[in-house]
Order: sequence, then C-alpha cells, then structure tokens
Amino acid sequence: MQSTTRSQVLNRETLDAIPTGRTIQGMGQLITGVSLNIPDVGGSRAMQQTYMSTHGLGASQTTVQVDGLMVNGLDGDGAVQNYFNSSMSQEMVYTTSGAAADVSGGGVRLNMIPRDGGNILNGSLFGGYQDQNFQSDNLTTDLKNRGVRTPDGIGKLYNIEGSLGGPIRKDKVWFFGSARTFHLNTLPADTFESIAGTGTATAAPRASDVRGVDKQSINSFQARIVWQVSQKTKLSVYNDRLLKNRGSAMTCLLYTSDAADE
Repeated sequence: MQSTTRSQVLNRETLDAIPTGRTIQGMGQLITGVSLNIPDVGGSRAMQQTYMSTHGLGASQTTVQVDGLMVNGLDGDGAVQNYFNSSMSQEMVYTTSGAAADVSGGGVRLNMIPRDGGNILNGSLFGGYQDQNFQSDNLTTDLKNRGVRTPDGIGKLYNIEGSLGGPIRKDKVWFFGSARTFHLNTLPADTFESIAGTGTATAAPRASDVRGVDKQSINSFQARIVWQVSQKTKLSVYNDRLLKNRGSAMTCLLYTSDAADE
C-alpha cells in the first residue's frame, strides 16, 4: 500500500505576516488537517500547552524536529513540547501524512528549518501587544443569571522577539542568535483576590472585587554557529535556553491568594 506525503511549508514571510501567537501550535492550526485540543486565540494559550493531532492520532504521536533532529519533550510520552522562539526558523514544514521511516509517530510531523546567518549582517525585530481593550465582552444575560460575574480574558500580553546573524568567516562560518521575552496575564473567569474575613478571628477569607491575575512569562535565548566543512557537508552547533515562570496557578472560582502563590 502506497501512502502519499502531505506537507505544507510556512516560510519566513508567512510566519511574519499571519497574526498568530507565534507558537508552533498556533501556527500549526493554520494547516489543513491539523487540530488542536484547545484553540489558541490571539496567543491566549501561548503559555500553557495545547496539543496538535491529525487523522485521529493523539498528541503523543506528534514529532517535533529542528533541522531534522528530534526535540520532543519528555512529558506525556512526547506530547508536551518545548516553547520555541519562532524567529529562529527560516521555514516550518508540517507533514500530516506519509511520514518517512525516520520517525516513529504517525501524527503531525513538524520540522523547523533554522536560520544560518549568511554572508551579510542582518537582523529582525518583532513586537506585539494587546490588553483588555482588544477584546469583546461575551458575558451574556444567561451567564449572569447563572451567577457568573466575569468571563475569561487577557489582562495583558506582549511579545518582543529579536534576531541577529551574519558571517564569522565569509562563505565558511556563520552565526545566528535570537531572543524572546513573552509575558501573558490571564484573567480566569469568576476569580478574585481574597481579603481577610471580618467579624471573628476565625472568619474565612472572602472574595473582593479585584480580579485575580494569572501571571506567566517566558524568556528564551537561542544561538547557532554553522561551519561549511565542504561543498556537501555542514557542521552546526545549536543551543536553546528557555526560562518559564508562572507566578500563580489560578483557575475559575479560585479566590485565595495563598493558593495562587504556590
């Protein structure tokens, strides 16, 4: 039985032009045949995992590669992926069927083709920002009648990415580096800061009118050096460092500040 390989390429121009959360999943949902378990709308899921699948094959069947090298995370049998800086890639190739024998998973295959630098010093800068003013309010009368006071929302989101590459030795050795700082404050539904109880010393805390904020951030730094050993051979050294922080794990109806600080 012969299978047909179906691959779609997102080049650098496309990656920059399409407004997404600039994550591998957020861009993957643009590909025909790829589904996410939770859609990433405007970067709302950029800090917490959402999973790609195709043809009914779960996220553990997804393969993520950098220049052909598998870089899947270890959690969830490989379903949980790292948080990549999209500025590092020249192309992203999504394959949804007909994967070759070099991968074991039959689900989505993503191969990120990194940028090498080139013989001319060049760079790029990207900035994105949104807050509550960019969102509509979907709190309907029906929800209010059910006791819902506030819906889910984004308090603030900003993403700054920069890259720089060029020659170390023309036509022989190149360098490329990129950095990213991504901050997202989400506003979980019906979640408020707690205040101390009143009346007695043992009174339980109660919710205030100040909305709880789930603060999250990712700072990443990536560097790559490429040596053209011969006409047909390249040697590359690649390092990617990522620092993720979630100051609070707030969910719907969680009021207490103590729980949020864990």
